[in-house]
Amino acid sequence: MNTLTTIIASHGSTLATGALAGTLVGIAYFAGLSMSIKQAFNSSSRTTLLAASAIIRIALMLLCGWLLAVNLGAWAVCGYGAAFLLVRTLTLFRVRLMLARESR
Repeated sequence: MNTLTTIIASHGSTLATGALAGTLVGIAYFAGLSMSIKQAFNSSSRTTLLAASAIIRIALMLLCGWLLAVNLGAWAVCGYGAAFLLVRTLTLFRVRLMLARESR
């Protein structure tokens, strides 16, 4: 077998666990961002609200990544990062598509 195939076969479940965690954290992260922005429009202290939201979301993201690294290792963190970036890319694509439809 190929070396890469062997590595993925031996670490596949760890990679998948990290990817699942990254997907869930990514969804929570961007849902929190969306809620914060919507509430900031109606708030008198926008800066405080957005700063607190950013701190909480970043702390959640880093905590989950650290827990994966400590408990499952580097392969889980790789899956976590890749899945988070995929969720980010899909979220940006969706938002840009919605904005393009609104501008018509």
